[in-house]
Amino acid sequence: MASHFTRTIGVYGLEGCFEQGFLERLKGFDWSQSVTIRAKAVRSVTLLGTTIETTLWTFAHLAYFAAVIVVANAWFILWRRRRKRQVD
Repeated sequence: MASHFTRTIGVYGLEGCFEQGFLERLKGFDWSQSVTIRAKAVRSVTLLGTTIETTLWTFAHLAYFAAVIVVANAWFILWRRRRKRQVD
């Protein structure tokens, strides 16, 4: 199923895979075999991937968001002061 979503599949925890006998099964696995995946499962995986991607992008650009918030606050404060002076 994993090969449906990506060409690269990582095996993390090689020792555990070896102990459980997964490595022998992976060596002889037919990666061209067709797989039927439920649409709900595909939507879930796609949503998870999008959520992770969006979160990582947001944290990578957090400094820009902070700068925009600081500039917007400064603009708002200056705008309020000018408006208050015009009313007085």
